[in-house]
Amino acid sequence: MKRLIYCALVALTLTSCTHPSSEAEARWPSVIVADSSGTEINSGDLLNGNRLVVSLWSTWCVPCRRELPQLQQFAVEHQDVSVVAVNLGDKLDSVAAYAAEIGLTMPVVIDSEGRISSAL
Repeated sequence: MKRLIYCALVALTLTSCTHPSSEAEARWPSVIVADSSGTEINSGDLLNGNRLVVSLWSTWCVPCRRELPQLQQFAVEHQDVSVVAVNLGDKLDSVAAYAAEIGLTMPVVIDSEGRISSAL
């Protein structure tokens, strides 16, 4: 039963994703943020014309910490979808340590000024 519910939730999530439209691109902000290594990147470059899954998370949020490994697996299995983990309010060293601990390879950005989260 749990497997059926899980499959249904995944199917609903995937079918609710749409190809980026001009409206979606307009809502996703193009701002300079730091990634988990401290490198400044333009958040607009993360869209890449793909569908986009965004996870807003913090290191203290237990449900967020449970979700990130699953999103990482999803990102590996679905290369045609951009998956971005947007950290809210943690220090760079905490974010980098947690990302390394769980083996995140998807983009992890630090939204310290709330410019991404407020646009969504």
